[in-house]
Formats: sequence, structure tokens, C-alpha cells
Amino acid sequence: MNAIEKVAKQFPNTIFMHANGYKTAKNVGVYDIRTYEGSYLQGVLAGYKTKSNVWVL
Repeated sequence: MNAIEKVAKQFPNTIFMHANGYKTAKNVGVYDIRTYEGSYLQGVLAGYKTKSNVWVL
């Protein structure tokens, strides 16, 4: 977050966005990403690759 704050001060006419950030300013915004969707798919793929047929621990 510190890097964005520094650069945002140098370029006040540019808007910066930070994923999963927590600080905002006049030209800095934050947004959340849906990381759980990718995690779900990774779990499904791992389940298909199992040799023990155990999908959930």
C-alpha cells in the first residue's frame, strides 16, 4: 500500500486502484477480488487427481 500512496502523490491527476487494499485517498481506490472462486476450482481439480478417493478432510 505504501508504494501506491507514494506514486499517487506524485501523480495527483491519475486514479490508482489497489486490490484488497484498505487505505483510500483523493486518487486512490480499493476493491476486493473473489479469490474463493479460484480456490474452489483448485479443490475440485485436486479431488479429481486423488488416488485415495477422499475429497474432503
